[in-house]
Amino acid sequence: MLNLKKTALAVLALGSSAVFAGTMGPVCTPGNVTVPCPATGWNIGGQALILQTMTDNDISLDIASTPTGVAINTELDAQWNWGFQIEGSYHFNTGNDITLTWYHLDTGWNNTEFAPAFDPETLIGFGHKNRWDAVNGEFGQFVDFSA
Repeated sequence: MLNLKKTALAVLALGSSAVFAGTMGPVCTPGNVTVPCPATGWNIGGQALILQTMTDNDISLDIASTPTGVAINTELDAQWNWGFQIEGSYHFNTGNDITLTWYHLDTGWNNTEFAPAFDPETLIGFGHKNRWDAVNGEFGQFVDFSA
């Protein structure tokens, strides 16, 4: 019985939010096409991203000291790293907007050491670091073609 009361209370709480929801703002309707009324405004936002670089591949090293027919292969481990995305947009006129977005990732060093099978006394080490930046610029126009 207690679960039924909790469920009924949850349904009422969620259902009542629709009663208080506002209506759609004013729109300008030239003909059959609906566009927002002229307005200006700014939006800014950002997100923290956890990204995995896809460098999880086998690496072959060409080293002059290897015996003929012997290849040195090792595997790099993919890393999870924090990055971010920052976005800003300006809205103007009747549904126009310009948006600029920047994605950034800067990984730490992925250092690897191994001893080749043909010469266990030799220790070979190498490392790599990934850096990724992407900037997107977009221009948009909001139009509703429904009649």
